[in-house]
Amino acid sequence: MNVGIDYGRGNVKVVSNNTREKFKSYCGEAYTLDFSYGKEEYIVTINDKEYFIGTLAEKEGMSRGFQKQKIDKESTIPLVATGVFLASDKSRVSVNLVTGTPISDYRKQQEKVKEYIKGSYKVNIKGYGEKEMKIKEIYVVPEGAGAYFSQVLNNEGKEENKELSKSKVGIIDIGFKTVNLAMFENLGFVDKESVTLNHGIHEAINSIYKRLSRDTDITLVEAEKITTGPEYERLAKKIKNGVNKFWGNKPYKMFLCGGGAHLLSKYFTDVEVIRNPEYANAEGYFKIAQMIYNSKKTGLSSTK
Repeated sequence: MNVGIDYGRGNVKVVSNNTREKFKSYCGEAYTLDFSYGKEEYIVTINDKEYFIGTLAEKEGMSRGFQKQKIDKESTIPLVATGVFLASDKSRVSVNLVTGTPISDYRKQQEKVKEYIKGSYKVNIKGYGEKEMKIKEIYVVPEGAGAYFSQVLNNEGKEENKELSKSKVGIIDIGFKTVNLAMFENLGFVDKESVTLNHGIHEAINSIYKRLSRDTDITLVEAEKITTGPEYERLAKKIKNGVNKFWGNKPYKMFLCGGGAHLLSKYFTDVEVIRNPEYANAEGYFKIAQMIYNSKKTGLSSTK
C-alpha cells in the first residue's frame, strides 16, 4: 500500500488510495481515564506502549510533537503509526511511505528519518481494532514538493499537467512553525532557490493569546480558534518580505499551500491557492509514492 503522510507540527495529514485523514499533532504517554472520548481522540497502543493522540492528548495538556525537528523520540513513531493505521483498511499491511522534512533539514535528516520510521508495528486504536503494519519503504522529500506534485501528477502517479511540469514553479508552504519556499523546474527540486523561513502560524496565535489574556481568561487552545486579527496581517507581511527578499520580483508561477494558507490567502492576492491547501503536501506525497513504487522509478531529481 502506498501512503503519503505530512506529519506537521500543527496537524498530521495522511492520504492513501481511498482515505484522507487529519488529526492534531498532540501526543503523550497514556494513563487511566474516568470519562469517554470522541472523534479524533485516539488511545493508541504501539508494540505494547500506550499513548493519547490528537485532541484527547490536547485536552490532557500534552504537547505537540516535532517542536525542534521531525525526528522526535516521543512523537514521531506514535503519530506516524496512527496515521498509517487510519489510512489502511486491512488488518495486516505492508506500506510504502512518502513524507517530507523542512528544506533547512532535508539534506541532513532525510536518511535519519528513513532509518527512524522503517520497521514493523503492532498497533491497536481503542474502538478501531488492531493492525500489524510493516513500513517497508520510505522516501523523504523537501516540504513543498508534495504540493508541487499534487498539481503535476494524477492519482496514479503519472504526469498530468505537462505545461506546469515544464515551468518554473514556486511553492509557499505556510506551516505551524515554519514557511518553506520551494522552487521546482522540469519536475526537479531547485535546491539553491529554496529555503525555510522561521515564521509560522504559531506566531500569530501566540500574539493573539498575549493580547487577549491581558483582559480575559482565554487559553492558548481558545486563541488558536481565532482566525482573524491584525496578528495574521503582520505575519503575512513578514512572510511576503521573506519571499521578496529570497525570490525577488520574478514572474514565477507561485502556489500557496499549507495549514496556514486559508488564514493568510487574502494577503497573497497575486498567488494561487492550491485546492485543499492543508492536504496538498500529503496528497502530493501519495502521488509521488504512486509514481515511484508503481513504476519502480528511483525518485525525484534535484539541482543544487
